[in-house]
Formats: sequence, structure tokens, C-alpha cells
Amino acid sequence: MIASIEDGYYLLRPSNGQADSTSEFMFGVTLGYDFVPGRQQDLALELDAQYDVAEGNGGILTPRLRWRHPLAQRLLFESTLQASWADEDYMENRFGNFDAGKEADFLVVEPAGALKGILDSAYRADDAVLARDQTLFALLMGLRESSIAEVYVRGRKLTAL
Repeated sequence: MIASIEDGYYLLRPSNGQADSTSEFMFGVTLGYDFVPGRQQDLALELDAQYDVAEGNGGILTPRLRWRHPLAQRLLFESTLQASWADEDYMENRFGNFDAGKEADFLVVEPAGALKGILDSAYRADDAVLARDQTLFALLMGLRESSIAEVYVRGRKLTAL
């Protein structure tokens, strides 16, 4: 639905609910104002809001600034600047730890060969936090595919075909 106003328009676009593998059902609406209305150019400020209506897991708010300008008869320049904020419930229910059902992408590493040697012989500081960081740095620098035992995407273990 488009409601006309003096020099632009408000765009009301309800988003259809989307159910995904996490059984959430998001419902949202986008509100926008176009400061330079026209067929080929616009300068629009939009606000997109979505909320998990089925599980009550919180929501996401995304302000967006969109600019489109014709450069030639068949060429448009379009640029978008946006950022998203999620409330604490939304983030806590999806990621942040390794609880079952969370969205997590991670590798299970079993150090072997050169990587095991690097980790075993690396210098460690007396400070526990610094020692942890040194271990992670050595792991990142020495990690090879042969040391990856398992791969998880969105909290689910991937298996080879």
C-alpha cells in the first residue's frame, strides 16, 4: 500500500512470515519516505522491523538509506547504507554459546602433525588471558585442512557426500 504525501510517499510493505529450519515465524513491516520521488531516481529513508511472532524470540530493526540516480538512459547508480540492531532476546535465542538449537558455525580441530608440534612448543605467557590468546593465534596460523575433524553450520554437523 502506498499512501501519498506532499513530496514523497510512505511505503508500507508487510513482509510475509518466513518459517525456517529453526521453526521461527518472522513478521515484519517496512516503512519508507522518498525525498526525491521519481521513476528512475530516489533518495529514500526506510525502516524495516521484524519480530518472531510464533516463539517470541525477539526482533530485528534495520534503518536503511537508499539513493538511486540515473547516469545514462540505461544506467542507474544505486547505493544503500544500512545497519541492523537485534534485541537481546533475539540474539540470546540464536547464538552466543554452544547450547543445542543455537545458530553456530564452527570447526572441531584435532591437532596432528605440524599443528600439534606448533601448539605443544609455543611460548605461553604467565597471564592466563594472554596465554589463551597466544594459543589461539598459533592455532589460526598453523591450522590446515587435515586437522579439521568436524564442521558445523547453523549448529548442525555437516557430513561428506
